[in-house]
Amino acid sequence: MSEITSRTIDAAGLGPLEIYARLRAQAPDRPSFLLESLLPDEPEGRYSIVGYRVRAEEMLPPGADALTGQVDDLRQRGDAPASLAEALALGAVGYFGYGLAHVRLGIKPWEDEGPAGRFVRRAVVGLLDHRDRTLTFAAPAQGKGAERAAWELEHASALPPPPGLPDPAALPCGLAGRMDDAKLGAKIARAKAMLGGPIEEIVLAHTLCAPQAGADPLDAYRALRALCPAPHMYYLDFCASPMAPGLQVLGAAHGLLGTVRPSERGVDPLVQWHQSMRAAFPAERLVGRPPQQAAQLVRKLEDTSRELFGGAVGYLAPGPRAAFALCERAIVCCFGAFEHTVAVPVGPGTDPGAAPAACLAQARPVLAAIRAAQDGAAGRRANG
Repeated sequence: MSEITSRTIDAAGLGPLEIYARLRAQAPDRPSFLLESLLPDEPEGRYSIVGYRVRAEEMLPPGADALTGQVDDLRQRGDAPASLAEALALGAVGYFGYGLAHVRLGIKPWEDEGPAGRFVRRAVVGLLDHRDRTLTFAAPAQGKGAERAAWELEHASALPPPPGLPDPAALPCGLAGRMDDAKLGAKIARAKAMLGGPIEEIVLAHTLCAPQAGADPLDAYRALRALCPAPHMYYLDFCASPMAPGLQVLGAAHGLLGTVRPSERGVDPLVQWHQSMRAAFPAERLVGRPPQQAAQLVRKLEDTSRELFGGAVGYLAPGPRAAFALCERAIVCCFGAFEHTVAVPVGPGTDPGAAPAACLAQARPVLAAIRAAQDGAAGRRANG
């Protein structure tokens, strides 16, 4: 096992976003992440996690059994350090795509299926303890990453204040759906015709897109925190590489799935984690009831990959320790565009003609966060 060193400092006055923004600015061309918790009194919410100066990235190929692969990798890493911060420095942070459901159910992937997952490793990690108000940095001993992180945090520029509260009614410039209203209505009509027998509901996915227009996705995250506050929030920044495009994933979640901590002897927590994660996909509220049969029909109805929608964002570290959140209320930024996918429940009484307006209403807080980021970029251009 790699030798890890750590350093703990007083975090009074600094929140997770401020810490992340300061450190991210020190290595903007390398991947980074923020897993933020707003439940300091709950076991799953005591800590927020920051990572930067990432040294390795892993792409899991489409159709791969990503869960089993991550479990096998973790078993090979041997004993875990006692400290959570040190374990995270040896762990992986990233996402599993919706393709987890296809692997589990034996469903043929979409032709444009994206990676089964994307993770970063070997980061300099900062663990913010909301209860004790301490910040512990952990990093490989070589390079003195923990000491460097503490120094960089102290000497970095503060995050500028936002220009103001985002307008919750604002829509992004250039907003468009992957499907026009007519096509969405036709899909809903086809789904309604499949209802009956065991199939009570089918949930379709509809993706709304807007140009990035020079906006910083972190500005969208800042606005999302104000417009859609949730117990768990996340921001993943994957930089472009010869293997993969640059990608930012940001979102809010009201609960966690697939959590695991070191447990008593005789219980294999990795097996428990693997089973609980497999059981969580596909999520009923994102595919319909019953979920396994509904997912089969979703694959027939939808033309393109769901990518991250219905996947999971989180971490897996030696111990084992893990926590993931369902990727549902999220923004994906890639190839110069923001995307937000909404669930379209289809039941016997669903009106296809009312669906576009319902999708827009459901998505409006997230879309307002995108617009706030676009406005921030426009303001910076206007000010030179």
